[in-house]
Amino acid sequence: MSKKSIILSSMILIAAAIALSTIYFVHGHQKQPVWQMPAPNIPVQTQTFDGLTFSLRNAAYTEDGVSLGIEVKGGGQVENDLGYEFYNDGHRFPSSVSGTMHELGDQHYYLTADSDEVSDLPDHLNLKINILSRKSALEPHRLSATFEVPLNKEN
Repeated sequence: MSKKSIILSSMILIAAAIALSTIYFVHGHQKQPVWQMPAPNIPVQTQTFDGLTFSLRNAAYTEDGVSLGIEVKGGGQVENDLGYEFYNDGHRFPSSVSGTMHELGDQHYYLTADSDEVSDLPDHLNLKINILSRKSALEPHRLSATFEVPLNKEN
């Protein structure tokens, strides 16, 4: 290889590295959009227990399940090992409950609680939700908040 070829190859390689680095830093370091808590779709209900404030903000009932949106201040799932119980007219759902957690700030979270076993439920629910908490896995869950909300199945 001649000296000119080596210099030309080196310059192309350096230019490619600079171009790739520029693309990475311009596009790879753009901030992801901040998650926004959804606007309430039901009248907000708030209860405080043992330093935790729970606000039931959202509720939906579809063929696929019941989904709730709960704002929690004073700690979240990790600090309090939260649990949920769903009832309709005093009868507990034989369901699994799952959900997601969005951090909004220091000890401020938006949690979703979802129940997917609603095939045997009527089109109208008199939904009661118990939120249970405990500080460690060694102690039993304590009732922290109870909310009631009527829901009609959405089509």
